[in-house]
Amino acid sequence: MRIEARQVRMDYVLPNKKKLPVIDNLNVDIDDGQFVCLLGPSGCGKSTFLRCIAGLEYPTTGLIEVDGHKVEGPGPDRSMVFQDYALFPWCTVAQNVLFGVRLRANRGHNIRPEPDLLKELIDLVGLEGFEHAYPHQLSGGMRQRVGIARALSVNPGALLMDEPFAAIDAITRESMQKQLLSVWEKTRKTIIFVTHSVEEAAFLGDRVHVFAPRPTSIRESFTINLPRPRDPASPAFVKLAQQMRESINSGMRRPTP
Repeated sequence: MRIEARQVRMDYVLPNKKKLPVIDNLNVDIDDGQFVCLLGPSGCGKSTFLRCIAGLEYPTTGLIEVDGHKVEGPGPDRSMVFQDYALFPWCTVAQNVLFGVRLRANRGHNIRPEPDLLKELIDLVGLEGFEHAYPHQLSGGMRQRVGIARALSVNPGALLMDEPFAAIDAITRESMQKQLLSVWEKTRKTIIFVTHSVEEAAFLGDRVHVFAPRPTSIRESFTINLPRPRDPASPAFVKLAQQMRESINSGMRRPTP
């Protein structure tokens, strides 16, 4: 799935009727099958832009297109994975994973046989044996695997991931990053991944867009040609991470009066 954004601007209207500019003149092209990271400090507008791609929010001006069609609302071609898991606590892993496809089936869409689809998704995210567990019985990393499997269940063209590993401990986060790369290599979905971690962006992305402080636009873009699996301790990785960190920091500096 190819995604294009042209001159996107987003303003929030505050209770006092004043406008708060969040995104300003943002332009980006994301190719089919690319793993793209949106990197920048908290509050700079990364998640807002992702939600605009998802159709959950609407730009004030500008255009976002998916495979040549204007985004006018949410759709099964773009699945979101949220930071807070957003699972139904009263549903089992299997019920959470199959929620979207069952909803589509009730609306008359043809879907694959549930047992086959469930097994494929459970195997893909490494949750074998937990199909009948409830979210409260799972670790944070396992809950997020359920969220990823649920997002993939409707066979979207793109996964939109809003800091999905931010609430997970460091060791589990590394494991989840590797798991996500395994999923991407098998499915070749377009992935747009929001993060404020330089090392995470450098480890995961084909391309990293560094966002400027709010009102945000893309300050600098990096194409990452380091071979996979990437070694965060290698000199090339360390150098790349430092370049991205300098790009973020330079954008945050204020001129001396």
